[in-house]
Amino acid sequence: MDGLWETERRLEPINIFNFEQEFGHLMNEEQLARELFVSTSTIKSWLKKQEISAYRTLPFGNKTLNYFSEEQLLIIKKEKNIKDRTEKTRKLDFYEFLDKKDYTFSYKIIFLLAMVNHCNNRGELNIDNLVKKYQQFYQDLLTKFGRAEKQGNPLNKTSNLSNINYLKKSIRENPFEKFERKRFFYQCKDLNIISFDSVLWENLESAELTKITEQMIKDGINYFNKIDIELSREDFNVLLNHTAKGNIAKFVRPVESVPKDNVAVIEDETISGLYLPFYQNLKIACGHFKTNQHDEVEMHFIADTAHSFGKLNPDIHFVATASGNSMNGGKAPIEDGDLLLLEWITPNNAGSISGLTMAIETQDETGDDQYLLRVVKKQANGSYSLIANNPDYPSMLANDQMTTFARLKAVLKDI
Repeated sequence: MDGLWETERRLEPINIFNFEQEFGHLMNEEQLARELFVSTSTIKSWLKKQEISAYRTLPFGNKTLNYFSEEQLLIIKKEKNIKDRTEKTRKLDFYEFLDKKDYTFSYKIIFLLAMVNHCNNRGELNIDNLVKKYQQFYQDLLTKFGRAEKQGNPLNKTSNLSNINYLKKSIRENPFEKFERKRFFYQCKDLNIISFDSVLWENLESAELTKITEQMIKDGINYFNKIDIELSREDFNVLLNHTAKGNIAKFVRPVESVPKDNVAVIEDETISGLYLPFYQNLKIACGHFKTNQHDEVEMHFIADTAHSFGKLNPDIHFVATASGNSMNGGKAPIEDGDLLLLEWITPNNAGSISGLTMAIETQDETGDDQYLLRVVKKQANGSYSLIANNPDYPSMLANDQMTTFARLKAVLKDI
C-alpha cells in the first residue's frame, strides 16, 4: 500500500528450544498478580518503586518481560503481609472482597445482582441472559434520568447500551475480570456461560445469597445517590428473581388451585413458552446403569419466564425421569422420580464436560441401551471418573463403551 514499507529495525534473540526449560517454572506479572490477589498495575508499581525485583527478565521489543520464582512469591507474601488464598478460604475471601465496597463504577454491583438472582442451581448463567439484564437496568436509568452512570461514562451513550457485543466486552473487561482474578467466577466460552467458582458456590447457602442481594441493593442506592441519581429499591427489580440455589425454579407452569365458589379464567395466551419432548420411558438411572426404552414421547410446556437458560430449543432440549437415589445428596439433590431438563450433546455444543452432571449411555451384554446420571470429573492421567452426589454410591471410571449424550440443565420440581 502507498506510504507503507517494511524494514528491519531490531532483532531480539529468543531461544525457542530452551525457553520452556528456562522460564516454564516461573510466573509472569499476570500470574504473580493472581497468586497475590492484586492487580497487574500493583505489580508494575512495586517493580517501578523497586519494592520487588524479577528473578529473570527477557527483553522483548521496547518492553522487558519480568518473571518470578515460587520462592519470591513466598517472600513477597511475607513482606507485604499477604495471607494465603486457598479453596478453604474462598468464601471468606469473597465476603472480604464485598466488604471493601470498592466501587469506582456501579458495574460490580449490577453484575453480582444479576448473577446471584438469575443463575441456575449450579451457579451458572448464560452470558446472553446476563447481558440482557445488565443492559435493561442501565437502559432504564438512561431513560429515567438522562444518564446511566457518572458523567462521561460510555454507558451514558444509547449506541453503547444498544450494542450487545460492546456490552459483552465491557462486562468481561470490568466487573467479571475483577471477580475472575480472585477466582470467584469463571467463564466457559464453549457453553456460553459465566459461573460461580464451584467451591464458593457449594459453600453459599440460600440465605446468604439473599443477604448478598440486600447488601448490593443498599450499596447500589448509596453509589448512585453520590452521583446525583436517586434510586429506590424498585429500580433494581429488573435484576431480582429468586435464585435456584436450594429452591429449584418451577420451569413448568404449575396449575393454580381455584376455590369452588370463585371460578376464575386464567389467560394462558399471555404466557410465552414452548413444548419440549418428554421421553416418559427414558429413565436416567441415579444408581446403577439401567436398561430401558425411550421410544414413547409426549410434549411438556415450558414457560419462558420461569427459567434462566435463555431460549430453549426442542431440537436439543428434552425432559426425562430420574430413577434411583445415587444423586440424592449435596446442595442440589436429585430424587427418584424427579423430572430432568437435559440438553443433547451435539458437535456444535460439546465443549468441556468435566465438573458437569452428564447423562451417560452404554450397552449391556445383550446390546440394550443403558443410561446413568453422574458428575464427570477429569483425572490427572486423562481418564474420567463418574461421581455420585450420594456418598453411599462409589465412583466409577468411564470406559470406551460409555458415551455422554446429554448434560443436565435443571431438575423440574413441583410440576
